[in-house]
Amino acid sequence: TLAVTIENCKINKPLIRQVEEINNNANKNVIINHGLVSKEKVLEIYQASRALVFPSLKESMGLPLIEANMFGIKVLSSDLPYSHEILNPPIVFNPYETKEIAKTMELFINGKYDGITQRLKLENKMEELIKKLQK
Repeated sequence: TLAVTIENCKINKPLIRQVEEINNNANKNVIINHGLVSKEKVLEIYQASRALVFPSLKESMGLPLIEANMFGIKVLSSDLPYSHEILNPPIVFNPYETKEIAKTMELFINGKYDGITQRLKLENKMEELIKKLQK
């Protein structure tokens, strides 16, 4: 099952319809859209997951990758500088090639990356930053 967080708004309606169509064609929930979620719900989803698929084209702070890694789940992400700056080793795909993203996900499901232990190249200092800003 693939968990996604697609906000229910006008611009996302076509994408939400695609998710519903995929589920209807499969006669089961292949994709579960949690919609816009709280931080607590994100952490709950991480706890129930084996991997984070992150096809973002831009990521300035890498927080989802850091959080996912902290929960011990594999991160499959865009082959862009932020992935290489945050994880060692990164498991990457070309974010412009849907077939490559699907292939990377398939390889993950089939155990290709089981022997890989991803480590953070940096620490999550967000809580420390927030505490300093509150002073």
